[in-house]
Amino acid sequence: MTITVFLKKGQVDFRVLKDGIKIFGGYLGEMKIKESPLFSVRLKNVDSLEEKIIDSSCKWEKVNAKQDASVFTFQNPDKINGLTIEFNLIKTNDYISWVGKVINENKQWSVMDIDYPTPTLYAEDFTLFVPHASGIAFKNAGKRGYEYDYFYPSSKACMQYFATYTNKNGVYVAVEDGKAAIKNFKVVAKDDVCTYKLTLIAPDASLAENSFQFFGECKWQVFDGDWFDATMIYSKFVAKKANWLPEIDENGRKDLSDKYKDVAFWIADCMPNSTYHRDNVPTSLVIGTSGYTNTYWKDAPILLRKELGVPIAYHVYLWHEIPFNIEYPHFLPARKDFIEGAKQLRENGIYVVPYINGVSWETRDGVANHEVNFDNTGIDGAVINENGEISVEKYPQTTIKGDEADLAPICPTFNKWREIIKGVSEQMHKTLPIDGIYFDEIAAHRARRCYNKKHNHTKGGGTYWVDGYNKLMEEIKEIKPKDNFYFTECNAEPYMKGFDGFLSWYWMADEQVPAFSALYGGYVQFIGRYMLGKKKNDLEFFKYNIAQSLLYGQQLGWHKADVVYNEQALKFLKPVVQMRHKYNFFFANAKMLRPPVITCNLAEKITTPALHHTEMVHMEQVLGGLWQSRKDGKIVLFVVNISEESAKAKIKFKLEDKSRAVPFERKGGEYVADLELEPYAVKAFEF
Repeated sequence: MTITVFLKKGQVDFRVLKDGIKIFGGYLGEMKIKESPLFSVRLKNVDSLEEKIIDSSCKWEKVNAKQDASVFTFQNPDKINGLTIEFNLIKTNDYISWVGKVINENKQWSVMDIDYPTPTLYAEDFTLFVPHASGIAFKNAGKRGYEYDYFYPSSKACMQYFATYTNKNGVYVAVEDGKAAIKNFKVVAKDDVCTYKLTLIAPDASLAENSFQFFGECKWQVFDGDWFDATMIYSKFVAKKANWLPEIDENGRKDLSDKYKDVAFWIADCMPNSTYHRDNVPTSLVIGTSGYTNTYWKDAPILLRKELGVPIAYHVYLWHEIPFNIEYPHFLPARKDFIEGAKQLRENGIYVVPYINGVSWETRDGVANHEVNFDNTGIDGAVINENGEISVEKYPQTTIKGDEADLAPICPTFNKWREIIKGVSEQMHKTLPIDGIYFDEIAAHRARRCYNKKHNHTKGGGTYWVDGYNKLMEEIKEIKPKDNFYFTECNAEPYMKGFDGFLSWYWMADEQVPAFSALYGGYVQFIGRYMLGKKKNDLEFFKYNIAQSLLYGQQLGWHKADVVYNEQALKFLKPVVQMRHKYNFFFANAKMLRPPVITCNLAEKITTPALHHTEMVHMEQVLGGLWQSRKDGKIVLFVVNISEESAKAKIKFKLEDKSRAVPFERKGGEYVADLELEPYAVKAFEF
């Protein structure tokens, strides 16, 4: 039997078989639907540990589908009795949405994870949008080949929506879950086919009889446009159902100090190693740098502050007595030379924000004679994986005995961990001359599936990871001094309430788009990009990322203070930083509009990628961004020429109203202008 669901611009065919149901075909807009299972489920026998992966198309004792396709029911897979999976289908003219539940009454088998229903799509030429860092729109993905496989929430799965689109229209595929449960997102584009596998990690996975409702719903929606239009669909869900949005008003985020809204540039730098630090350093910050004097770490920032003439903030590393990535979480006491230097920095108008790690415990800290250590305390909070082992991540730093660092993620439901991090934060504020704290890893680290039987949370899946870290930050913010600033690594959306800023250092990929900015501009500060390491002397890469940061609404920099010694870089940097400072309070309450389309007489330049990115970076020479104030509706178009040559550029963009700004003319619903831009031009056109 075939059942068909009709949409305004599509239809989806389901084939009901004797022992299963599958997606049989159809189309969504310009994209054809390939035959595929509706979902798959992974099951584990809690006694024998035998595993089975069963999809919707076969091995079910009983299946049922209502003629109107409103309910699909699957019972007793592969002779596993007492297991029922049900999906309700909700339909409108534009989309279908799936809501699911699992009823598991079997005393031997556990549901480990299960997919949300997703379509397999085909088109000869499509772009694939994925929620990686700021967002990446991978052109011609089906022919070039692309694989995406990350856990949400994390730096590389920071949002819960995807889009596959042609030059005519596309398909938005999203899990709209406002509670941010742990999931795995896998998307493969190959041979003109896009395959989605969006998997919910089951609550109480590894335990028998684990019945549960799916978190959120999975939506398939046909839309006209590109990544920006898909982002606006997701934004409607966020506004209605997400529990992570902080309060904003016409001036932007209500709990953010004006002094941090006014920061235009960030430094990321290290104090020199002490003898006890040995060779342990934050590698990504020191690769490619030469040695400086012992006072460089404070002298260069003061000089840079004078040179730029705007408020700057300083993300300081190696301020503590313990080595980097070793003896965590014992961050106090601070080095005496840090206390003295921090006072001097603040006297010169620099905000000092030191680093701590908010997720990991170094497993061999006991050898350094810490009374509370991993062996007698931290081990009780450690994440235990599905195989019953402690999860650890290896780092290149070494302990006092020469062992490589093993950092164990600590489950945020562990009360002692929250007590320790809260205590460190409180003592830092009481004893140190600082203006805030950076909590490393929290929004970058993937949500862990914890199976620790001692922990009071659902095993495997659920919302405990996000809930736990948000509870930690809620407790810390209660003791946070007024006008202090908290930020964390990367930009996973559900941690937004807990932090004033996200360190957007990873936003340097080729073909990236400002999707995260378009969603969350005004809700949280976006701080800087990584332009160090092997890219430190790449001037073209530096200029491109500084300019793009302005247009993405980021606070600029997160560069070493020694940029003040680089005459070429400083020549470009100063006017961009001063433009950002001029519009700081505008960006604090503005929302991003659809970016303009720019064509230019200057050829793009190509350079090598940074960090873990793999694609060569194609750098257009004239860039633009369009933002609108929530306070008074003022619209500002920013245009930057990053080239040392003059540029001729044609700029097009759309606005809903009929605003006017010289030299732009309104033609057929678009604003257009031909601009001549001098080298390193930084322009702002107000509407």
